[in-house]
Amino acid sequence: MRKSLNAFLLLSCLWACSSNDTINPTGSYVLKAKELEGGEKGPHGELQVKLLDKNTAAISFFLTVGYPSYNSGSFVDTLTYQEGKIVYSYQEEGEPKCSVTFTFTDSQVSMKQAGSDMECGFGNGVYADVSMTKTSSGIPVIKDYWDQL
Repeated sequence: MRKSLNAFLLLSCLWACSSNDTINPTGSYVLKAKELEGGEKGPHGELQVKLLDKNTAAISFFLTVGYPSYNSGSFVDTLTYQEGKIVYSYQEEGEPKCSVTFTFTDSQVSMKQAGSDMECGFGNGVYADVSMTKTSSGIPVIKDYWDQL
């Protein structure tokens, strides 16, 4: 009986410990710009995530290609959080669908875009195939970056 209980506890721990659901994505993430000649900046962006409950997160995202065009893409949304991932989907009527998958670890978020820049509603040449470093685990302000203009 004791061996069965120990085996059950060990298997339960292995299952729970291997689950990405234990990662709390709440916080701020940054892609820091490289300084270029003349004070211009390379690609940069930020992501704010607030876990609302076990399976729902509010998210604000901003990414720019930097110099010379500074084209950008951004969105604010409430999305499903499962298995350490958030998937953002966008589709204009009659157009192909685009999605960006955010995969979280304790120290960063990696993004993978499926679809073109225009299909995601982003500016020309803006692709969310980047990683951002977690800079804070505090509860961030979820904001629309266009409101800052």
